[in-house]
This record gives sequence, structure tokens and C-alpha cells, in this order.
Amino acid sequence: MKASKVILIALDMTRADHIGCYGYPRPTSPNLDALAEQGTRFANCTSSFCCTNPSFTAMLTGKLPLNTGVVINPWREPNTRRFQLDDTTRTVAERCWDAGILTAAVDNLINFAGHPNWFARGYEYYMNASRGSGIIAHHTRSPAINSLLLPWLREHADRDFFLFVHYWDPHGPWTQPEEWNQPFREMDLPRKTNAAGEDHVIGAGPARAVDEQARENMDLYDGAIAFVDAAVGEALALLEELGIAEETAVIVTSDHGRTDYGRPESWRARGVHQGEMHVPLIMRVPGLDQQSVSEFLAHGTDLVPTVLELLGVQGDDSLDGVSLLPALTGEGPPREMVSACGHYCGVPQRLLRTRRWKLIRSYADATADLASFYSENGRHKMLTGYPRYELYDMETDPEETVNLADDQPEVVAEMLEKLEAWKRENADDPDAPDPIIEAARWGIQRDPSLIN
Repeated sequence: MKASKVILIALDMTRADHIGCYGYPRPTSPNLDALAEQGTRFANCTSSFCCTNPSFTAMLTGKLPLNTGVVINPWREPNTRRFQLDDTTRTVAERCWDAGILTAAVDNLINFAGHPNWFARGYEYYMNASRGSGIIAHHTRSPAINSLLLPWLREHADRDFFLFVHYWDPHGPWTQPEEWNQPFREMDLPRKTNAAGEDHVIGAGPARAVDEQARENMDLYDGAIAFVDAAVGEALALLEELGIAEETAVIVTSDHGRTDYGRPESWRARGVHQGEMHVPLIMRVPGLDQQSVSEFLAHGTDLVPTVLELLGVQGDDSLDGVSLLPALTGEGPPREMVSACGHYCGVPQRLLRTRRWKLIRSYADATADLASFYSENGRHKMLTGYPRYELYDMETDPEETVNLADDQPEVVAEMLEKLEAWKRENADDPDAPDPIIEAARWGIQRDPSLIN
């Protein structure tokens, strides 16, 4: 399958379980829901990392954080040069541009204080909606994005292209007009009974942890998603108006979500639980007989090989992801597992996800000697007493409320063995130190905000 145009849209910090087509009861996403009806919704897409810089690096290179070494988030710390992308690691834009395809981005990730210049590499047109050099990229709202995006589409509708569009609205600060928040303020919070038998707020956490401020945040978050959904709808409508919708593949996803309420240091401590790592992935490919829902275990690194195959650009064995085009039609072999990583209150973490089980391995033992330093100098208390292993049955407990690690030691042992095997098989250098542990030890002493 080859498309003449591909648009990759990233909605920053957007949880899958706040999107209507993923079962969210509140009407946050009519345009995304309509796109999913026309294409395929991936039910199980896992982000590569729990925060922006590493996740987008994986998304736009097709390389795991394990191999890029980009495993910190220096969004406000100048001169953070230790964790840079190697110049020889090619971005999707570089690959497309070298193949003669027009490349463009509406994005401002280079406004992070560490100036990660690889986010601008390979674009003939890099349109920075910040319109300045300040380190406030996440303050950019969707009208500013569309003010650049829509004219560019009109001007280049007759060209083949790869276009990356990055909307920030769900990230916060939530500054959308109040009219987008008010409908949610007037609605009850969506609830269910979770696997632990507790009253549970869908898309948040146990109801006992959702206080007045948490309720306010949920209403604002949903308002922001509805606001950005309208902006995406405006762009999709323009494709129709220009007569290029039938030649344009559209991919919508997110870099990561938001942490559940009810966990220590909730909604600001990251980590690799589902609220942070389960992201939406919706794909509409013209001319392809797509299944409406794919259960394929998709991963952030899969986007580059998918884009390359859509545009007929040759990939290579250096890519860590796989093309998702076979999964769109149900023809591809299932993936047995995916893994991802992050940091939680100073503790490095890895997850391993199979269709049924999810293991979280927290490496508090690797950083415990720095706990006193972290507590005295950091923003949070370092969770050295946090469980080393968490095991969740994703079929019966998608909210991860019942840790089965003590009850299922055989499963934990099997999953740990698979995790170590996965690391060996997927590492470019299996003998290199684990970058998330190295980064945590460095970041705790340099600036704990770099790893949270």
C-alpha cells in the first residue's frame, strides 16, 4: 500500500481512556471518533516512554530509548547535553526528504531548554508555532498550530508530502476558552467498579482520590481534549475541501498520557502505569480495507516503519519498530510483547506487556543510595520503598488496581525472564549499561525535574 501524502498528528499528553472511541463516556472527541469509524483504532498502543522528549524521539526515529539513550526530559534545564540523539540516527523526516518527498512540521519541540535539534532535522519546512525562542512550548494552543498548518496545506495540496503536526492543548496549562470546559463541569464524573471492588472514576482513578481539585483538573483536561479535537476536525475538513482526503493517510496518536489519581505523587510523577503509557492510535489509510479495531500490541516505535511503507520509502534493519499496515487489515502476525520505560519519583522503571499480563519492574535498588540526596534537594520524596514488582491482569484489571505480584510469583518470574530476554534481543549494544538507570543516577544529583 502506498499513499502520496501522510500526516502524523500527535496530541500531547492524551490518555486513550479520555477518547470516546476508546470507551470514554464524556463527549471529548467527536472528530477523532469519526476518524476511527473510517479507519482503524488500535486498542493496545503503548508509548515508548512516560514523558515528552524521549517518547517523541522514539516516535520520530523508530528507535527505542534503550538504543537512542534519550531518556530524560530537559524541558526547562539549559545546556543539558549529556542525553542527545546521535547525529547518525536518522529521523523519519530525514529518510523521507532523502527519498525526494516534501517534508514539513508544525511543531516546537526544539523550544525545550536543552534545544533537542533533532526534532527539526530533515524538514524542508519547520514551522514553529511558538514564534519565539522561549522555553514555553507547551503554552502553544491549537489555533496557533492551525494558523500555520491550514495555509501550508492549501499551498502544497498538489505535492506528495510527509507532515508532522504537534498539538499541545491536553498538556496544560489548560487555557482553552471556558465554553469548552463548561459542558464537562455540568456532567457527572463517569464511574465504574474496578477490579479491587472500589468506586472508580473512569480516566482518573479510585473515587476516594478524586477530590475537588482533581475534579477541576478532569473537567479542564476534557475541555482541552474537546478543544484540540475541534482543531483536528478543522484540518480533516480541509483535506476534504481540497480534494486530497482520498490520497492522504492520517495517523493520530500521543506521546504519553497522565498519571492516575490515587497513586503516590499522582498526576505529576510520571511512571509506566496505563494512565501514562496507554495512548490512542487511530489510522485512516485511503483505499485500504481496514478492520475497525486492531488488538495488535502497537508501540511508539512502529510509526516510522509505518510511515515509510505508506510512502514507499525503503527502511532498514536499524529500526526497532514494525510497520502496522498488516495489522490494519488483520493479516499481520500478532506481537507477543512490548516494553517501555520511564521514571517514577526518581525510580527507573520498565514495563513488559503481553496480551494478558503487564509487569512493572521498578529499579529502586539501583538508586536507593541517592534517596537522602533526592529527598533533600528534589521536588518529591524518592519512592525507595515502592514495590519492586507489580503484576496486573490486563483482561480483568485494566486500571491496574490489584497488584498480583505476591500471588503469582511464577508469572512474575516468567515475565522477568522475558523482559531480560527482550532487552538483550533489542539492544544495539547488549553490554551497555541500562540508560534509564544511568540517567536516573545522573539526574537525581543534577536536577530531579529532568527525570520526572
